Amino acid sequence: MRKWPFQAFVKRVFNGGFAICFSGGLIFSTPVWAFEHYLCSEKRSLQEYNSMRWFKYELPITVYVPPVPFQVEQPDMYYPLVQKAFFAWSERAPFIQFQFVDHPKKAMIKIQWKDDFKNEGAWGKAFLPILYRSVKGKLRHKSVVFLAVRAQLGSGMTGLVNKPVLFSADELLSIAKHEVGHALGLPHSPNESDVMCGGCWGFYGNTLRDISEGDIATLYALYNLPLPLKKNPCP
Repeated sequence: MRKWPFQAFVKRVFNGGFAICFSGGLIFSTPVWAFEHYLCSEKRSLQEYNSMRWFKYELPITVYVPPVPFQVEQPDMYYPLVQKAFFAWSERAPFIQFQFVDHPKKAMIKIQWKDDFKNEGAWGKAFLPILYRSVKGKLRHKSVVFLAVRAQLGSGMTGLVNKPVLFSADELLSIAKHEVGHALGLPHSPNESDVMCGGCWGFYGNTLRDISEGDIATLYALYNLPLPLKKNPCP
């Protein structure tokens, strides 16, 4: 989870109906729900809104998941668990698609495993989409998602145990969904009901969360912004 300070929460509400939208090379029919999104919950520059989202020509986004290099009880559970976290987003927002690849050089998003985040207030981390120019001169994105297999000593998950403890499958799935949201460009949400809630995790929380209507509304709000964007939508 990124350690960015929270900014003022500005409410945005969708109107009912459907809209055909063009954004960032993406053209899709968007369900426009009457749910508030939290796109403006963290301050970003105009340049960041223009760059921190994937282009249509990059889809499907390729993902590489290496084997877990640490001693765990069920090593075979981690690959399908990460797949499930990514596909949970594409099932709710079909304009985003993923393809899993067998080599890190083929991947736009790479998973990096950690035993635990020692001395850090995080159970996972991820880069927002990073814009770069390929060797052929084409603008592309990349990201890295960092996932720990254990909760670090001193966090709410370890309780009275004096050593890091393995996350359960449900716990790690919830954390992975949150970090994938960041890799897609989403900010933290101030709402406890959203999987992207930032202040609801950290050292002291262990509540499981799933992708909410607010999360999906925010994803659509981000990818419906025109490109190039000429005015910051959250001044």
